[in-house]
Amino acid sequence: MATFDITQKAVILRAEDDVAVAKAEIPAGTILEDGGSRVEVRQDIKPGHKVARHAVRRGEPVRRYGAGAVVPAGDVEALTDAARTLLEDPDALDRARAGAERARQELTWDAAARAHLDLYRSLA
Repeated sequence: MATFDITQKAVILRAEDDVAVAKAEIPAGTILEDGGSRVEVRQDIKPGHKVARHAVRRGEPVRRYGAGAVVPAGDVEALTDAARTLLEDPDALDRARAGAERARQELTWDAAARAHLDLYRSLA
């Protein structure tokens, strides 16, 4: 499968985020390079959906607003582990709360409009 710099296929909204937003469909098997990271896309990614910028292990935190954990769809054990981490680790819970607050402040209609305009400009 073909190899691309991630910026050819996706938009990095914030340098500190672990994800980028697909500009167009990215087929499974595509290799994306981002700095020193190489990621093989494991499933088709639709436009507007997020794609990891580096390999992510189950339960590893994914930085997007400083909050979150990768939990595979339907994996009750992984969800339980993530919830347990928040309940047992006050620092992790504080980071998740702070990230949720950043998301609340940034996920506004104005911010969404700006992000879409940036995306459209990058495609033009």
